[in-house]
Amino acid sequence: MATFTINLVISLQDGNVVSASTVPSGRKLGTAEKSATVTIASVTTPTKEINEEETEKSIGKPDAVALKDLAPLVEAPVAKKVGNKDKDVAWYFKNINKVPGPMQEMLEKWSGLAPNDVRAHIHRVRDQAWDVWPYPCIGMFFFLDLGLSLLPPYAQVLNRLRTNNEKLLDLGCCFGQDVRKLVFDGAPAENVYGTELLGGYIDEGYSLFCDKDKLKSKFIVADIFDAKNAELNALNGKMDILYAGSFFHLWNWEDQVKVACRLVELMPARPASLVLGRQAGSLKPGEIPHRINQTGTMFQHDPETFEKMWKEVGEKTGSEWNVVTQFEKRDASAQGKGFNNPDTRILTFAVYRL
Repeated sequence: MATFTINLVISLQDGNVVSASTVPSGRKLGTAEKSATVTIASVTTPTKEINEEETEKSIGKPDAVALKDLAPLVEAPVAKKVGNKDKDVAWYFKNINKVPGPMQEMLEKWSGLAPNDVRAHIHRVRDQAWDVWPYPCIGMFFFLDLGLSLLPPYAQVLNRLRTNNEKLLDLGCCFGQDVRKLVFDGAPAENVYGTELLGGYIDEGYSLFCDKDKLKSKFIVADIFDAKNAELNALNGKMDILYAGSFFHLWNWEDQVKVACRLVELMPARPASLVLGRQAGSLKPGEIPHRINQTGTMFQHDPETFEKMWKEVGEKTGSEWNVVTQFEKRDASAQGKGFNNPDTRILTFAVYRL
């Protein structure tokens, strides 16, 4: 019979165990955490059965954790959080099922890659970007979708850039893949801008598309909440179109309103100024736990709450907006294990200034 001891920190919610992990040296416990020492005996592989009668535990008062609740957390891997660079997570795909046709075409014709080199090139750059920051959109190859080009107003957007000399800003542009798609399709590069919080992603965009000396579009490393960013402030009132792909849903309601008000400042105060994008939504709109900031929340919209938010933005900024949405179920093949919530929908939107 083998016996060993594990020191755990247990997270509690409403008296129930929600997670457990080993205790790092010097780790201070949070208000919703308890420490536990578990001595496990009579362990067999691979099922790791725990003999309850031979198990001793001590846990701080006043909350006690039953062994039957704790045992599954000992025998099962502890859930990993977004931000962990470990590749053994649900949101890191080892292989691409298929490179979408438009991206394959861009990497061949724009970047000059040989057809047979495209997949390996994508994998290499993706893994470099994973080391910058391991967002699910990186691990799951969502950047290959060229999401802006999939939106209903794309032809209208492209025409406005090409013929009206209008300007577009891609917010949270990641690798700048949508910027490049617009330029590839004929938009003047000087009229297309991108902002990204992580400059490393912009660098990896040049690596992915092999165009450091070719692309003339401007990229700005910026936090949308940074009111003192001179480069971003220089765009105020000049961006006719804003692309917010997978952007608003990163924050709670209050911060989404703040972000939207900031976007109003970036656009000219005239009819047809446009914010468009797509993001995760839900049949049950509301605040959900943030995937990265463990103390924060994210608000997931349905069409009604999204329109309500823009009404609030209009009241705060003295503007009026027409909100057009589509609400669709995501293709299950595009989701990673652990991201398959039956209430999840994709909210596509185009918000026009009146």
